[in-house]
Amino acid sequence: DETALAVRDAILAEKGQGPESERRRYREERFLRELHVAQGFTGRHVCGVVDFGLQQGRMFVVCERLTGQTLAEALSSKASEGAVLTEPLVRKIAIEVLY
Repeated sequence: DETALAVRDAILAEKGQGPESERRRYREERFLRELHVAQGFTGRHVCGVVDFGLQQGRMFVVCERLTGQTLAEALSSKASEGAVLTEPLVRKIAIEVLY
């Protein structure tokens, strides 16, 4: 019966046994490795990682909140003013957003 197999797999996964448990453990280890690397990224246009981890079996990430206008917002604003978004204009707007 499929239901019985699903229950058995859930129990084994809960006990840390079986293929589903191994996949979960791999995902969690990968998540933590990648966040350790991401924590080292810094810059004006990079959300810094404040905290991350596993809490009650769930993965979580807490990032800084960046303020300011995004490139998409700047382009949308110019387009709504009636500007034609040519490549030179987009480049100019992108540089303004960066600095």
